[in-house]
Amino acid sequence: MKLVSVSQNMQRPNGLSELEILRQLTGGFASFGNAVRVSAISDAQKSKVLAELAEASNRVMDATNAYLFALGEARKAMDDASAKAPQLKIAD
Repeated sequence: MKLVSVSQNMQRPNGLSELEILRQLTGGFASFGNAVRVSAISDAQKSKVLAELAEASNRVMDATNAYLFALGEARKAMDDASAKAPQLKIAD
C-alpha cells in the first residue's frame, strides 16, 4: 500500500490537465498557420499574417512560461498543505 494525500487527485473543473490545454493551444496555432499557407491570399499577405502569428506565438510562449512558473509555485504550496493533510491508505 502507498500513502496518498487527499488533495493529490484533485482535477481542474473542466477536466483538462495543464499539458492538454497547452497542446490544444499550440495545435490551434499550427492549424491556423497551415490554413494560412494553403489559403488563396497572396504570398505577401501570407507572409504578413504568418509573421503576426509568429509574434503572437512568442507572446503566448512568454505567457505560458509565466503561467507554468506560477503553477509550480502554487503546486509547492499545495504540496506543503497536502503534507499536513490526513493520509489515506490506497491499495496498490
